[in-house]
Amino acid sequence: MKRLIALFLCAVMLTSLCACGQEQTSAPDGMAEGTYTLGAAVLEIAEDYLAGNYSAQEAAEQIEPYCTSFDTVETADSSEEMYNALVQLSAEALVYNLTTIADGTYTDDDQVESDCEVLSDYLAGIQE
Repeated sequence: MKRLIALFLCAVMLTSLCACGQEQTSAPDGMAEGTYTLGAAVLEIAEDYLAGNYSAQEAAEQIEPYCTSFDTVETADSSEEMYNALVQLSAEALVYNLTTIADGTYTDDDQVESDCEVLSDYLAGIQE
């Protein structure tokens, strides 16, 4: 009986760990789907830069068109408008920081990593 209970508890813990590891694929409550989609694309480009797949200039050039695309996202309420503005500002901060790295003004990726963390939090529905 003890083994059966232990096996059951292990199965429950394993299931809960698997659920925690799932990647979010849709917008959190209060965020327009368009905002989420654009933000996720920006985050992917920035993470590819950090992984060494793009130069800072290439990443900035790829992210920049997304910054103006946020203006076209249809929002239903003030919560969606706020998230749209926050994610757009994060994208613009990434472009600025990548541009300063590309032109040699700034040489450290710490700010880009920080921008990615903030953007990731917004896309997860965490506001700070």
